[in-house]
Amino acid sequence: MPTVDEMSAWALEQAAVQPAGRCDIQKHFGCTESQSRNAAKQAKRRLRQEPVEITAPALSSKRKFDPTDPAYRGPTINRLRKRSMSLTELAEFLGTDEARALDMVRSLKGAGYNIEDVEGQYRIHGKLRPDTVPKMLDFGRLQTPERVVGIVADTHIVNTHQRLDALEMAYEAFKLAGVERVFLVGNSLDGYKEAINADEVYARNCEDQKSYLADHYAQRAGIQTDFITGECHEGWWAKSIGINIGESIEDKFQRMGRTDMHYIGHLEKDIKLSYGAGSVVMRLFHPGGGTAYAQSYKAQKIVGSYQGGEKPHILVLGHYHKLGIFYPRGVWCILAGCLEDQTRWMRKQSIEAHVGFTILRFRQDKLGGISGMNVEQVPFYDRGYHLDAGEWEPALCDALAKSA
Repeated sequence: MPTVDEMSAWALEQAAVQPAGRCDIQKHFGCTESQSRNAAKQAKRRLRQEPVEITAPALSSKRKFDPTDPAYRGPTINRLRKRSMSLTELAEFLGTDEARALDMVRSLKGAGYNIEDVEGQYRIHGKLRPDTVPKMLDFGRLQTPERVVGIVADTHIVNTHQRLDALEMAYEAFKLAGVERVFLVGNSLDGYKEAINADEVYARNCEDQKSYLADHYAQRAGIQTDFITGECHEGWWAKSIGINIGESIEDKFQRMGRTDMHYIGHLEKDIKLSYGAGSVVMRLFHPGGGTAYAQSYKAQKIVGSYQGGEKPHILVLGHYHKLGIFYPRGVWCILAGCLEDQTRWMRKQSIEAHVGFTILRFRQDKLGGISGMNVEQVPFYDRGYHLDAGEWEPALCDALAKSA
């Protein structure tokens, strides 16, 4: 019987990035479960201490270089996730010239990988970087002083607790209210993390999740949805595979024939709303951390943390899965709720889910300031409650009843 050292060495030889697992070791050597487990653990420790060198097949002159060829693409992705490389180094690694190495970089960028170029050094980063100062998205000037926008957050589509019925009703309500712009404040996708949602998602693969989102996210003619991404959930894909998930989602929608979804930023985005001689700023923000016992606490702390001149006029918060309206330090704070029922993980953490959406109406005076605010928040309880209440159009209720 081979030693644990010999079995762990064999495990490391089986894959460039991830050593062979316990089951593979046990099957190959016919050892006990305890021995295979120890060998797998030792292989992982050795991999962390002595990273395995990943060699591109380009050193073989018989294979024609193609940036979409997995034999070149896979080793390049693995290498750029581990270290920065210049074009010269990448060309040497691929066994080609710098022009073709640049083609590979551009191909990966086109596929949505989050490649940073710092003074000619390229690297795939798993952490998306928000704007240091949120850049303004200017809506221009209105002819009338009244605004109406729709707000949704935390749809967590692909999770089995998703509320597609509530999402459809939200967009139907937006259409009836004359909304032309909807803001989605993060976590459109549920993402995948085994310890949290492994048994609660319809798809575990990133591409499958994006396709599911494009197939199921509500749309209405004349309504555009602008969305930001969070560091959690859909942001897990950025960390795990180094992809700019927001850009990738928008690209997937466009390739599937949908032009109504637009990615506008990671974590936060400032929206400049101009009228008359001035303007106001509405900030979309998907923060982190857990929910608080007092629902207003997080909003108060966020506004209280802003330095002079940084406060927006309206702050819309996702992430907390709560509905609420507060006014700390002269800032209209809106908790955007969610469109997902309480998950098993939330139940374990005793976190309540406020399923609902928001229609925001406000007026601006001649100097651009807010002269009046009307925040309509529509809560949901369960499917049966709303379908039986007959509050929505009969055709929509019939369609939802059949899908329930």
